[in-house]
Amino acid sequence: TIESKDLALIRTMGARTLLLPDSIKRLYCTGYYSNSKHKLWMFNGKSHEYCNKLNFNKDFIQPFVQKIFLQQLKLAALTLTQYAATVQVDIDMQIRNIDYVDMQVEYFLKHPEIELISETGIAPVSAFHYVMASGTELTSLWLKDLSGGFDEEEGWPGDGKPSILSRQGVETVDFSWKFIGNDRDQGLLTDIFQVKRNTFYARVKPNNETFDAKKLKRMKILPGDFMDELNSLPKYNHCEGKDNKPWGGEVCTKDNMIPPARVTKCDIWSRRIEFLSKYDLLKKNSNNVFVRQCMATLKTNHERCSKFAPQFCDAY
Repeated sequence: TIESKDLALIRTMGARTLLLPDSIKRLYCTGYYSNSKHKLWMFNGKSHEYCNKLNFNKDFIQPFVQKIFLQQLKLAALTLTQYAATVQVDIDMQIRNIDYVDMQVEYFLKHPEIELISETGIAPVSAFHYVMASGTELTSLWLKDLSGGFDEEEGWPGDGKPSILSRQGVETVDFSWKFIGNDRDQGLLTDIFQVKRNTFYARVKPNNETFDAKKLKRMKILPGDFMDELNSLPKYNHCEGKDNKPWGGEVCTKDNMIPPARVTKCDIWSRRIEFLSKYDLLKKNSNNVFVRQCMATLKTNHERCSKFAPQFCDAY
Protein backbone atom coordinates (compact mmCIF):
# COMPACT_ATOMS: atom_id res chain seq x y z
CA THR A 1 0.00 0.00 0.00
CA ILE A 2 2.93 2.34 0.71
CA GLU A 3 5.42 3.03 -2.06
CA SER A 4 9.02 1.92 -1.46
CA LYS A 5 10.43 5.45 -1.45
CA ASP A 6 7.88 6.56 1.15
CA LEU A 7 8.55 3.49 3.25
CA ALA A 8 12.27 4.23 3.16
CA LEU A 9 11.60 7.79 4.35
CA ILE A 10 9.48 6.57 7.24
CA ARG A 11 12.23 4.19 8.33
CA THR A 12 14.85 6.92 7.99
CA MET A 13 12.88 8.85 10.62
CA GLY A 14 13.45 5.94 13.01
CA ALA A 15 9.96 4.47 12.80
CA ARG A 16 9.23 0.76 12.73
CA THR A 17 6.72 -0.56 10.24
CA LEU A 18 4.29 -3.49 10.31
CA LEU A 19 3.80 -5.55 7.15
CA LEU A 20 0.28 -6.92 6.78
CA PRO A 21 -0.25 -9.87 4.45
CA ASP A 22 -2.56 -9.44 1.49
CA SER A 23 -4.84 -12.09 3.01
CA ILE A 24 -5.91 -9.59 5.71
CA LYS A 25 -6.47 -6.89 3.11
CA ARG A 26 -8.62 -9.28 1.09
CA LEU A 27 -10.85 -9.82 4.13
CA TYR A 28 -11.60 -6.12 4.06
CA CYS A 29 -12.35 -6.30 0.34
CA THR A 30 -14.71 -9.26 0.61
CA GLY A 31 -16.42 -7.72 3.63
CA TYR A 32 -17.20 -4.61 1.66
CA TYR A 33 -18.29 -6.65 -1.31
CA SER A 34 -20.77 -8.54 0.85
CA ASN A 35 -22.51 -5.26 1.68
CA SER A 36 -24.76 -4.36 -1.27
CA LYS A 37 -24.53 -0.66 -0.43
CA HIS A 38 -20.87 -0.61 -1.46
CA LYS A 39 -20.96 -3.21 -4.22
CA LEU A 40 -21.79 -0.94 -7.13
CA TRP A 41 -19.51 2.02 -6.46
CA MET A 42 -16.51 0.02 -5.34
CA PHE A 43 -16.60 -2.97 -7.67
CA ASN A 44 -18.62 -1.62 -10.59
CA GLY A 45 -20.50 -4.90 -10.99
CA LYS A 46 -17.40 -7.08 -10.93
CA SER A 47 -17.56 -10.53 -9.44
CA HIS A 48 -16.63 -11.56 -5.92
CA GLU A 49 -13.41 -12.98 -7.36
CA TYR A 50 -12.28 -9.41 -7.91
CA CYS A 51 -11.11 -9.27 -4.29
CA ASN A 52 -8.87 -12.29 -4.78
CA LYS A 53 -7.06 -10.57 -7.64
CA LEU A 54 -7.04 -6.98 -6.40
CA ASN A 55 -3.67 -5.22 -6.41
CA PHE A 56 -3.45 -3.20 -3.20
CA ASN A 57 -1.14 -0.58 -4.64
CA LYS A 58 -2.77 2.81 -4.10
CA ASP A 59 -2.93 3.36 -7.88
CA PHE A 60 -5.52 0.56 -8.13
CA ILE A 61 -7.85 1.63 -5.31
CA GLN A 62 -10.15 4.63 -5.28
CA PRO A 63 -8.86 7.28 -2.80
CA PHE A 64 -12.03 7.24 -0.66
CA VAL A 65 -12.01 3.46 -0.46
CA GLN A 66 -8.32 3.48 0.39
CA LYS A 67 -8.98 5.90 3.26
CA ILE A 68 -11.59 3.57 4.76
CA PHE A 69 -9.28 0.63 4.17
CA LEU A 70 -6.32 2.20 5.96
CA GLN A 71 -8.44 3.38 8.89
CA GLN A 72 -9.79 -0.14 9.37
CA LEU A 73 -6.21 -1.41 9.44
CA LYS A 74 -5.34 0.85 12.38
CA LEU A 75 -6.53 -2.03 14.53
CA ALA A 76 -3.61 -4.11 13.27
CA ALA A 77 -1.96 -3.15 16.56
CA LEU A 78 -4.12 -5.89 18.08
CA THR A 79 -1.67 -8.37 16.54
CA LEU A 80 1.29 -7.01 18.57
CA THR A 81 0.86 -9.65 21.23
CA GLN A 82 4.36 -9.09 22.63
CA TYR A 83 3.05 -5.86 24.18
CA ALA A 84 0.68 -5.55 27.14
CA ALA A 85 -0.70 -2.31 25.73
CA THR A 86 -0.53 -0.22 22.57
CA VAL A 87 -1.13 3.52 22.23
CA GLN A 88 -2.70 5.09 19.15
CA VAL A 89 -1.85 8.72 18.35
CA ASP A 90 -3.18 9.94 15.01
CA ILE A 91 -0.80 11.90 12.81
CA ASP A 92 -2.94 15.05 13.14
CA MET A 93 -2.44 15.02 16.92
CA GLN A 94 0.18 16.62 19.10
CA ILE A 95 0.64 15.25 22.62
CA ARG A 96 1.35 18.28 24.80
CA ASN A 97 2.54 16.38 27.87
CA ILE A 98 3.76 12.77 27.78
CA ASP A 99 2.56 12.32 31.38
CA TYR A 100 -0.97 12.45 29.97
CA VAL A 101 -0.24 9.26 28.02
CA ASP A 102 1.85 7.61 30.75
CA MET A 103 -0.91 8.02 33.33
CA GLN A 104 -3.41 6.27 31.09
CA VAL A 105 -1.03 3.40 30.34
CA GLU A 106 -0.18 2.94 34.01
CA TYR A 107 -3.87 2.83 34.96
CA PHE A 108 -4.61 0.48 32.07
CA LEU A 109 -1.91 -2.00 33.12
CA LYS A 110 -3.21 -2.07 36.70
CA HIS A 111 -6.77 -2.90 35.63
CA PRO A 112 -6.97 -6.06 33.50
CA GLU A 113 -10.73 -5.64 33.14
CA ILE A 114 -10.00 -2.70 30.82
CA GLU A 115 -9.07 -3.45 27.20
CA LEU A 116 -9.62 0.01 25.71
CA ILE A 117 -9.40 3.57 27.05
CA SER A 118 -10.63 6.27 24.71
CA GLU A 119 -13.09 9.15 24.53
CA THR A 120 -16.78 9.05 23.70
CA GLY A 121 -18.67 11.78 21.94
CA ILE A 122 -20.07 12.03 18.41
CA ALA A 123 -19.25 8.34 18.04
CA PRO A 124 -19.59 5.82 20.89
CA VAL A 125 -15.80 5.29 20.78
CA SER A 126 -13.34 7.85 19.42
CA ALA A 127 -10.32 6.65 17.46
CA PHE A 128 -7.83 9.52 17.39
CA HIS A 129 -6.04 8.62 20.65
CA TYR A 130 -6.53 5.50 22.70
CA VAL A 131 -4.82 2.86 24.84
CA MET A 132 -5.65 -0.65 23.65
CA ALA A 133 -4.90 -4.24 24.58
CA SER A 134 -3.58 -6.78 22.10
CA GLY A 135 -4.10 -10.53 21.81
CA THR A 136 -5.24 -13.41 19.65
CA GLU A 137 -8.89 -13.28 20.75
CA LEU A 138 -9.14 -9.58 19.96
CA THR A 139 -7.35 -10.09 16.65
CA SER A 140 -9.82 -12.84 15.75
CA LEU A 141 -12.78 -10.52 16.39
CA TRP A 142 -11.22 -7.84 14.20
CA LEU A 143 -10.64 -10.26 11.32
CA LYS A 144 -14.19 -11.63 11.58
CA ASP A 145 -15.57 -8.11 11.43
CA LEU A 146 -13.47 -7.29 8.38
CA SER A 147 -14.56 -10.41 6.54
CA GLY A 148 -18.23 -9.95 7.47
CA GLY A 149 -18.46 -6.32 6.44
CA PHE A 150 -20.49 -3.45 7.87
CA ASP A 151 -24.21 -2.75 7.60
CA GLU A 152 -25.75 0.56 8.73
CA GLU A 153 -28.72 -1.17 10.32
CA GLU A 154 -27.07 -4.23 11.86
CA GLY A 155 -23.54 -2.95 12.35
CA TRP A 156 -20.68 -5.42 12.26
CA PRO A 157 -21.21 -9.22 12.46
CA GLY A 158 -22.65 -10.16 15.82
CA ASP A 159 -25.43 -9.13 18.17
CA GLY A 160 -26.34 -5.81 19.69
CA LYS A 161 -25.94 -2.09 19.21
CA PRO A 162 -23.61 0.38 20.93
CA SER A 163 -24.39 2.80 23.73
CA ILE A 164 -23.31 6.43 23.76
CA LEU A 165 -22.71 8.87 26.62
CA SER A 166 -23.12 12.64 26.32
CA ARG A 167 -20.89 15.14 28.12
CA GLN A 168 -23.85 15.85 30.39
CA GLY A 169 -23.90 12.24 31.54
CA VAL A 170 -26.96 11.13 29.57
CA GLU A 171 -26.67 7.58 28.28
CA THR A 172 -28.39 6.37 25.14
CA VAL A 173 -28.60 2.57 25.12
CA ASP A 174 -29.02 0.68 21.83
CA PHE A 175 -27.72 3.67 19.92
CA SER A 176 -28.01 3.66 16.12
CA TRP A 177 -25.04 2.45 14.05
CA LYS A 178 -25.34 5.61 11.94
CA PHE A 179 -22.48 7.63 13.41
CA ILE A 180 -19.31 9.09 11.94
CA GLY A 181 -16.64 6.47 11.31
CA ASN A 182 -19.14 3.62 11.69
CA ASP A 183 -17.67 1.60 8.80
CA ARG A 184 -14.04 2.12 9.79
CA ASP A 185 -11.89 2.48 12.91
CA GLN A 186 -14.51 4.01 15.23
CA GLY A 187 -17.09 1.40 14.30
CA LEU A 188 -14.66 -1.49 14.72
CA LEU A 189 -13.48 -0.26 18.13
CA THR A 190 -17.10 0.20 19.21
CA ASP A 191 -18.14 -3.26 18.08
CA ILE A 192 -15.16 -5.16 19.52
CA PHE A 193 -14.63 -3.38 22.83
CA GLN A 194 -18.08 -2.11 23.75
CA VAL A 195 -20.66 -4.34 22.08
CA LYS A 196 -18.85 -7.69 22.08
CA ARG A 197 -16.34 -7.48 24.96
CA ASN A 198 -17.80 -4.69 27.14
CA THR A 199 -14.27 -3.73 28.15
CA PHE A 200 -14.25 -0.12 26.89
CA TYR A 201 -13.83 2.61 29.52
CA ALA A 202 -14.52 6.17 28.44
CA ARG A 203 -11.93 8.85 29.13
CA VAL A 204 -14.45 11.51 30.03
CA LYS A 205 -15.86 13.31 33.05
CA PRO A 206 -19.38 14.62 32.27
CA ASN A 207 -20.12 18.27 32.97
CA ASN A 208 -23.25 17.38 34.93
CA GLU A 209 -22.31 17.51 38.62
CA THR A 210 -25.23 15.24 39.59
CA PHE A 211 -24.04 12.51 37.24
CA ASP A 212 -23.91 9.06 38.85
CA ALA A 213 -21.76 6.58 36.94
CA LYS A 214 -23.31 3.67 38.88
CA LYS A 215 -26.60 4.24 37.06
CA LEU A 216 -25.10 3.56 33.66
CA LYS A 217 -26.41 0.37 32.11
CA ARG A 218 -23.71 -0.38 29.56
CA MET A 219 -21.35 2.55 29.14
CA LYS A 220 -18.35 2.47 31.48
CA ILE A 221 -16.24 5.48 32.42
CA LEU A 222 -12.98 5.96 34.29
CA PRO A 223 -13.28 7.01 37.96
CA GLY A 224 -13.83 10.70 38.65
CA ASP A 225 -10.74 11.12 40.86
CA PHE A 226 -8.53 9.65 38.15
CA MET A 227 -10.12 11.90 35.53
CA ASP A 228 -9.58 14.96 37.75
CA GLU A 229 -5.88 14.15 37.96
CA LEU A 230 -5.64 13.38 34.25
CA ASN A 231 -7.48 16.55 33.22
CA SER A 232 -5.14 18.69 35.33
CA LEU A 233 -2.41 17.99 32.77
CA PRO A 234 -1.93 19.63 29.37
CA LYS A 235 -3.43 17.03 27.06
CA TYR A 236 -3.24 17.29 23.29
CA ASN A 237 -4.04 19.30 20.21
CA HIS A 238 -6.15 17.50 17.64
CA CYS A 239 -6.51 19.09 14.22
CA GLU A 240 -9.57 17.15 13.13
CA GLY A 241 -11.18 17.68 9.74
CA LYS A 242 -9.68 17.26 6.30
CA ASP A 243 -8.84 20.98 5.86
CA ASN A 244 -7.48 21.59 9.35
CA LYS A 245 -4.11 19.88 9.09
CA PRO A 246 -1.09 22.06 9.96
CA TRP A 247 0.68 20.83 6.82
CA GLY A 248 -2.30 21.46 4.50
CA GLY A 249 -2.25 23.92 1.65
CA GLU A 250 -5.37 25.75 2.86
CA VAL A 251 -4.40 26.23 6.50
CA CYS A 252 -5.22 29.69 7.88
CA THR A 253 -6.74 31.01 4.68
CA LYS A 254 -9.80 33.26 4.80
CA ASP A 255 -12.00 30.52 3.40
CA ASN A 256 -10.82 27.96 5.93
CA MET A 257 -11.28 29.51 9.35
CA ILE A 258 -14.80 28.26 10.10
CA PRO A 259 -14.37 26.06 13.20
CA PRO A 260 -16.28 22.86 13.93
CA ALA A 261 -19.19 22.95 16.37
CA ARG A 262 -18.31 24.01 19.95
CA VAL A 263 -14.84 25.23 18.87
CA THR A 264 -13.83 28.89 18.55
CA LYS A 265 -11.67 30.36 15.82
CA CYS A 266 -9.03 31.02 18.45
CA ASP A 267 -9.03 27.31 19.35
CA ILE A 268 -8.47 26.40 15.70
CA TRP A 269 -5.69 28.94 15.32
CA SER A 270 -4.03 27.89 18.59
CA ARG A 271 -3.95 24.22 17.60
CA ARG A 272 -2.37 24.96 14.26
CA ILE A 273 0.13 27.50 15.49
CA GLU A 274 1.26 25.35 18.41
CA PHE A 275 1.77 22.48 16.01
CA LEU A 276 3.86 24.74 13.81
CA SER A 277 5.75 26.72 16.45
CA LYS A 278 8.03 24.08 17.88
CA TYR A 279 11.61 25.24 17.67
CA ASP A 280 12.91 21.92 16.40
CA LEU A 281 10.47 21.95 13.52
CA LEU A 282 11.37 25.43 12.31
CA LYS A 283 15.10 25.36 13.01
CA LYS A 284 17.27 25.77 9.95
CA ASN A 285 19.77 23.11 8.95
CA SER A 286 18.09 20.51 11.08
CA ASN A 287 19.26 16.92 10.76
CA ASN A 288 15.71 15.69 11.26
CA VAL A 289 14.55 14.09 8.01
CA PHE A 290 10.97 15.18 8.71
CA VAL A 291 12.07 18.81 8.89
CA ARG A 292 14.11 18.54 5.71
CA GLN A 293 11.14 17.14 3.83
CA CYS A 294 8.51 19.47 5.25
CA MET A 295 10.32 22.69 6.23
CA ALA A 296 9.00 24.86 3.38
CA THR A 297 5.36 23.97 3.98
CA LEU A 298 5.59 24.26 7.76
CA LYS A 299 7.29 27.63 7.59
CA THR A 300 4.81 29.03 5.08
CA ASN A 301 1.88 27.86 7.18
CA HIS A 302 3.45 29.22 10.36
CA GLU A 303 3.81 32.67 8.84
CA ARG A 304 0.28 32.61 7.43
CA CYS A 305 -1.29 31.45 10.70
CA SER A 306 0.63 34.07 12.69
CA LYS A 307 -1.09 36.82 10.72
CA PHE A 308 -4.47 35.52 11.82
CA ALA A 309 -3.67 35.56 15.53
CA PRO A 310 -4.71 39.15 16.38
CA GLN A 311 -8.05 38.65 14.62
CA PHE A 312 -9.13 35.67 16.70
CA CYS A 313 -7.25 35.65 20.00
CA ASP A 314 -7.53 38.68 22.30
CA ALA A 315 -4.69 37.49 24.52
CA TYR A 316 -2.19 37.20 21.70
